[in-house]
Amino acid sequence: MGESIVPAALENGGIQTTDESPMNRPLAILLAMAMFVLVVDTSIMNVSISAVVRNLGTTVSGVKSAIALEALVSAAFILIGSKVGISSAASAPMSSA
Repeated sequence: MGESIVPAALENGGIQTTDESPMNRPLAILLAMAMFVLVVDTSIMNVSISAVVRNLGTTVSGVKSAIALEALVSAAFILIGSKVGISSAASAPMSSA
């Protein structure tokens, strides 16, 4: 009668915790750094649009399109890299401590 009927996945506010493998932490740090660089790069490019247009003799819409394309390609590589990292971490043997 004293047993809880709440599923284990809902006990911590809907957050299900698992043991992290040692390979996931460096991968998460690397992905966080990559996303930070992507955001900083996109921000710098958006601020410097007028100088780029002036120096390259192009249009604002052309530069904005190039910035958006670069951000999309970078984000795609981040997603692919995370999938590769997750699958390699899942297939790695766990060491017993």
